Amino acid sequence: MILDPLLDLFRGKAVTIPPMDGALRPNRLLDDAKIVTSCEAPDNIALLGGKLFFSSSEKLLTTSSDHPVASFNSAITSIAALGAELAIGLEAGRIAFHNSERPPLEGFNCPTALAFDGPDDLYICNGSDSHS
Repeated sequence: MILDPLLDLFRGKAVTIPPMDGALRPNRLLDDAKIVTSCEAPDNIALLGGKLFFSSSEKLLTTSSDHPVASFNSAITSIAALGAELAIGLEAGRIAFHNSERPPLEGFNCPTALAFDGPDDLYICNGSDSHS
């Protein structure tokens, strides 16, 4: 029988993991953070005017209110902020705008990510050409 020399090195010896201190300390920042708000299935976050906006299914929410800022007939898949404006990707295949006079953008199957590059440029990641 051929034994792996590395396995043979530890045969019959206790192997322990060092205590969680020093460089191996756990990051407890999320566990210890103050709860600002809660909702079922939070997703997609953007900072706009010092307020944190996020989505939960078809609702657009903010941490500064218990009530939805907006609701849509479709789940929100992505959001992006610029100035006072939010672009909101919807599972129904369109991009809606909040605090804006812009008309919705149509013709997407799966807008999974959005990013503004100035007031006239919005990058849209369309996850699929044929599936939502």
